[in-house]
Amino acid sequence: MKQQARFKRINGRKRYKEIAFRAVKVLSSVGTLGVIVATSYSFLISDTKLVYEKPYGRSYVFSLINDSPADIIVEKFKISYPDQPVIAKTTKDIYVLPKDGGLEMPGGNISTVPIVEFHELDGETISAKDTHKFRLPPLNSRDYLQLEAAIFEITYEVTPKNKLLSYIDKTLKFLALRNEEESLRYIVVENYWIPTRSKSPYEAIRIACRDNDMLSRGDLCTR
Repeated sequence: MKQQARFKRINGRKRYKEIAFRAVKVLSSVGTLGVIVATSYSFLISDTKLVYEKPYGRSYVFSLINDSPADIIVEKFKISYPDQPVIAKTTKDIYVLPKDGGLEMPGGNISTVPIVEFHELDGETISAKDTHKFRLPPLNSRDYLQLEAAIFEITYEVTPKNKLLSYIDKTLKFLALRNEEESLRYIVVENYWIPTRSKSPYEAIRIACRDNDMLSRGDLCTR
């Protein structure tokens, strides 16, 4: 008897999964309904905005703005440094030492990029209609070295804290009616974070110098 009861429960679960799968297929086929739901959801839960505020010493202050009437959770916040030529300068006099037929800078010729190790926002909750300010680490680990121009990419994913809204959010993302994550590319020039679509720092510099009067008077733009 116990085995029969167990067998019935397993069948019930399978049947429930089949019904759920069919329901998803029906909803997926009704494109108009999906668009209406997605539009209504976007009206209620607006996209989170990432805003660059100002430099802070060797660090940078950003804001993540939640304009929606619901609390959100930052599921992921990732900064990457794509392969690119290094454009840098020293900010003070340094002493280099001869080594193996070449020259070695203080601390060695290899430095790290602390900003890509930033994960403090992961799991952070941002209240409804609130702005969360945070500070990003320096672009490099040497205090005497400054990147004159560099491209960085920021990818982040947020979800509503409310369970019902979170379920709707995941469903819309599954149906490709809402982006799973937001991706932004910046060219950092003279401590300014400027949005760009270019993957080449030289092309991004050219466009930034053309479009920004403050940058156009700088050394990098007048070379």
